Parts: sequence; structure tokens; C-alpha cells
Amino acid sequence: MTCKRANGIRPAIGGVLVKKTVVRVVCAIGQAGQLGLNGRLPWEGNRSPEFVADVARFFDLTRGHVLLAGPKTIASIPDFARPDRELVVVRSSMDPE
Repeated sequence: MTCKRANGIRPAIGGVLVKKTVVRVVCAIGQAGQLGLNGRLPWEGNRSPEFVADVARFFDLTRGHVLLAGPKTIASIPDFARPDRELVVVRSSMDPE
């Protein structure tokens, strides 16, 4: 049985307190279930109202947080949005540390 406390700290085995880490994931997937299309984003260049609203929501959700993404996604973040989040490039070829 796990005991959670309101402050996000819970007791662990041996009485050591462990701070709970919250991880949220935003995953952008094309309508056909793809993450990429011919080396690009499947929705790249889309200017429909739904797309514009979705991008605005993404910027709102990620403001003040760390954004882990591939190099092409990081490159697609406009200059105005860069100061509001920490951008970290990850690649499938990276070795875990």
C-alpha cells in the first residue's frame, strides 16, 4: 500500500521520503497514425482553424516546461515561443546516460 501526501511527498521503504515527479506527454500524431511523413511533419503547412487552435494549445500547455523533441520539431518552434520553454533535442541514436 502506498501513502500519498498532499505535498507530493510520500514515504518509501525504510522511511526515506521521496518527492513525486510528474511527467506529462504531448504526442502529435497524424490522422493516419504517423509521427512523420517523408522526413517532415504530416501536418506541416496546414493553416486550417483547427490546426492553428491546436498549435496555440500546444504552446499554452508547454509554456514554462521542458520540451523534449527531435531536431526537426525543435527547429519548427518559432522564435517567439522559444524563451518560454526549455528546448532539449533528443535523437533515437543517443546513448542513455
